Amino acid sequence: MKKLVILIILLVVVLGAAGVIYGSLAGKFAPDEPISGVHGTTPAVKTTADFTVTDGNGNEVKLSDHFGKPIVVNFWATWCPPCASELPHFDKAAAEYEGRVRFLMVDLTDGQSDTVEGAKAYVEQNGYTFPLYFDTEMSGAAAYAVRSIP
Repeated sequence: MKKLVILIILLVVVLGAAGVIYGSLAGKFAPDEPISGVHGTTPAVKTTADFTVTDGNGNEVKLSDHFGKPIVVNFWATWCPPCASELPHFDKAAAEYEGRVRFLMVDLTDGQSDTVEGAKAYVEQNGYTFPLYFDTEMSGAAAYAVRSIP
């Protein structure tokens, strides 16, 4: 009987300690804002590092111009084999989610390895219809510390 009482006391102590530890950790790892899509909450609006690229007509476009809907940003280059293999999938997704998700397919246009004309020709040659942008000043690459691709 004495062993049973000691076992019950030990169990209560362990469960109590677990509750205290859980309570202290839960506050550290809980989201600061409500999670989007959870019943009874409103979506959290967060911003991210902004950058400026150009579109096919040479017009400046900022990432922040697209805020308000989900955004997929993909940095790529014509000389990158893994990029070439993923572009058809991005093209398909951009067509499928058009109007609901914004796709920014950002060519790292350094003027040497990739040029605006070369990237446009590559996209046209492959029949891609995704929104194409050019990071000629490498502001997007700098904003997101892109050191290599994909």
